[in-house]
Amino acid sequence: MIRRSLQQLILNHLLDIYERTRAYRENTISRQRVRWKTIEDEELQERLEQEDEKTDFLDSLQDLKQKGLVDFSFLRHEEGNLLESIWLVQDGDQIAGAYREAGRIPKADIAGTFAELVRKELTSGDIGEGSDLYGYLSGVLDWTGAHRAIPRPFFPDDNVMNEKLLSFLGVMDRVRRSGGADQMERVVSARLYGDSKFFEKNLKSKVLSILGLLEREKGESAAEQSREGMPLLEAYGIVRWPEIFAFSGNVRAILQDGSVTDYGKVQGGAYMNARTLSFLDHLELYSTEKILFVENRAVYEQELEERKENSTLVVYQAGFLSLARRRFFEKIREAAEALGGVLVLHWSDIDLGGFRIFLQMREIFPDLMPFCMDVATLEEYRDLCMPIESENYVKALRELGQKDGALVFRDAINWELANRKKLEQEQLIYRGLDGREKLPKEKTK
Repeated sequence: MIRRSLQQLILNHLLDIYERTRAYRENTISRQRVRWKTIEDEELQERLEQEDEKTDFLDSLQDLKQKGLVDFSFLRHEEGNLLESIWLVQDGDQIAGAYREAGRIPKADIAGTFAELVRKELTSGDIGEGSDLYGYLSGVLDWTGAHRAIPRPFFPDDNVMNEKLLSFLGVMDRVRRSGGADQMERVVSARLYGDSKFFEKNLKSKVLSILGLLEREKGESAAEQSREGMPLLEAYGIVRWPEIFAFSGNVRAILQDGSVTDYGKVQGGAYMNARTLSFLDHLELYSTEKILFVENRAVYEQELEERKENSTLVVYQAGFLSLARRRFFEKIREAAEALGGVLVLHWSDIDLGGFRIFLQMREIFPDLMPFCMDVATLEEYRDLCMPIESENYVKALRELGQKDGALVFRDAINWELANRKKLEQEQLIYRGLDGREKLPKEKTK
């Protein structure tokens, strides 16, 4: 048993080295030896100082040599004593024999099975062709073929888990494209795996890594995703709990059964559960001149507390868009278009995150205008601005300022770059800004 265990240890160590070589990736026989430099392995040398250990190890090594799987050498003048190196024999079918002797499935075979799982998911129809996830998995398939390996963050040697991970990605994209209600992650987990917490415990971190990678390919850094609270899963309609939308103004909800709820009569702000979207036919605005989206909850609540008129629909915007909030805001856009002549404004932090959120909102409201997000506001509240210390942040801000869509913020961005300062929205209400005093009186071009 000891000898068998030692032989597997030797072969697995050498196969680990082999699977990192160019010869492995290109499926060729290397002219260079796949070598374990045992003389430089301090842990092994310490172990071989014990005479019994050294005898067992060398006997195991000799058996592998007789089978034609490995060869080895001693230091000069230290024959039978100081082992210098061990290498795989690469002639003929010897590499395959080493895998068999080690009781190990070749990494290339595991990668091949993984590639078939990816192909199956891509052709299942669950992931929309042309979507970000479809492009990502197509790239994963190419990488797997080129490297004969499974890329991170997938499981490197567990295709049972990889199949479960791919199935979750498929469900995510199907939910995103369905136009239906958000799905709670524990419910999805229970349906897919028979365990409501399986996804959270085993797969969630890997799914978030994949979605984070997709965002970074769009220019988002991992740090910014974390700092700005980017809703990665929520953007695909996978949520912990259904979202609650907060708003206040003259708006009616007409459900598919014809029933009507008039939220304009609700004092102190109204709420709608995201599940209501499944039953909502449309929204209807009345006696409304402006819509003001407010990113931060404290500022939104302050606006309602000091509210003196009801001709402005104030909506808690809540940051980067989840799938449900995007659908809700699209309903608001349709209602504004039906009423006509409605000025739509967005009030956010004057920083990288706030600018990006505004640009995301403009995908829904092409005529959206910023509110209190200009150089005049930065100058007025200069003493309450926070320092910009990260060079990565500066780089991202500069790159954003160069984009055509960010022209509306270019002066503010240039001010922040020059002064290395940014301004959080909450600081404005701390100073006592009355937002209604600064609201434009009419729609501007």
